[in-house]
Amino acid sequence: MTTTTGERPRSADGIGLVEIVISIFLLGLLAVSVLPLMVNAMTTSRIYAEVATAGQLVGQEIERVRALPAPMSCAAIEALEGPGAEVTDTRGARYQPELVVGECPAAYPGVVSVTSEVTDAVSGDSLASAVTSVYVASP
Repeated sequence: MTTTTGERPRSADGIGLVEIVISIFLLGLLAVSVLPLMVNAMTTSRIYAEVATAGQLVGQEIERVRALPAPMSCAAIEALEGPGAEVTDTRGARYQPELVVGECPAAYPGVVSVTSEVTDAVSGDSLASAVTSVYVASP
């Protein structure tokens, strides 16, 4: 058995520079292909968070109407009408709630329509709204 000095078996060569460059290139391609998915997921998450917050604000506006003492009067409900205080959440999104009261009934007791809407304070886009009917006993 004769061996030549300085020669190593092929399996002991280790990882070469070409293999490292190729693996870095493949990892870069993988990262570039996943990046748009992550950006899209973050945008969708932000939109859903805004809509959920707007939904909670709509519920709070309707609760203001429900909190009025019974028997409710049309004048008491109309006093709540109009834009509420602007709300800013922890992410910095600004919301503008508004309560719109429909026409008071011609005869009492009757029903009046109340609409609660929350818009984006910057763009003015409607994010959530709800309509309810409220029983009123007097003008």
